[in-house]
Amino acid sequence: MIFRLLIPLFLLFGCGGKKPVPKQYPSWWHQPHQDTNRYIYGLGEGSNQEEAISRALNQIASKITTEVESTYQSKLVVENGEVSKSQSIDIRQSVKKMELDSYKIIQSSNIGGKTFLLLQLDRVITAQNFKRKLKREIELITSNIDNPTNSRIEKIGILVRAKKRLEKIYRESIFIKTLSPKVSDSDIVQTIQRYRKKISHSLSQVEFRVLYGGRYGEVVKKLISEYGFSISQKVGAITIFVNVKKEKLTAMGNYIMKVDISLETRENRKVVAKEQISIGGKSKIDFETAENFAIKEFEERLRDDKIVEKLIGI
Repeated sequence: MIFRLLIPLFLLFGCGGKKPVPKQYPSWWHQPHQDTNRYIYGLGEGSNQEEAISRALNQIASKITTEVESTYQSKLVVENGEVSKSQSIDIRQSVKKMELDSYKIIQSSNIGGKTFLLLQLDRVITAQNFKRKLKREIELITSNIDNPTNSRIEKIGILVRAKKRLEKIYRESIFIKTLSPKVSDSDIVQTIQRYRKKISHSLSQVEFRVLYGGRYGEVVKKLISEYGFSISQKVGAITIFVNVKKEKLTAMGNYIMKVDISLETRENRKVVAKEQISIGGKSKIDFETAENFAIKEFEERLRDDKIVEKLIGI
């Protein structure tokens, strides 16, 4: 009888599961320091100190990204009143370039096998380090611009790539004053503005001559012009030859135009770029309509495969 009474008591008290132990945090964890004009703070926890530091720095990087997006929203690419997604991604990638190593561990605790840290990042030192990094990038870019080259096509590529990279650095220079107004970015901005003018002037002098190709040649001219380059008939201009071979076919009541197009860029009689395209058009009406479809496909191929960019060196 006693044994029978013990069974329900055991089931009542002995089989109860263990209550989950609440996660423990250090006393300072929920009262972190507030960010100031000089310091940014980040919390991190991990299985070891390295992991905790990494997470704290990620938090600091996220704060910097938010500051740039909010403080300089008017200077960024804006779509429908909001910072565009592509620009936001660019900001996050740029923040990753920063060397966030000017930090101090001001709080540290080990509880239950976990490491908890509070980091303090110096805004001024971080801004100065980032400024030096951008200036090194600018020096490399401008040295390529100033370096003479015998190939105009090569120079076009250098200038176009430099323009894109300088524009990116110009946006990134915003971070300097966001981190610390005490660190000036004016010298970076002035250098970029000076080379912007130099690049624009140099590219405005570039002229292309498109020979042959008829309506296909006109398409090539159109796309080159969209990049801001001039079309000229001067003998000294960089020349693009458009050679077209057509074949007319009929099948099942259709008029078919098969077209093979060879494109060559020549500089000082030397071939510096070459592309080959095969296209076709079909119509129930006539060959002229079929060729209209072929020309449309030709333009689409030039755009989709970036063939004009290859021909003009950008």
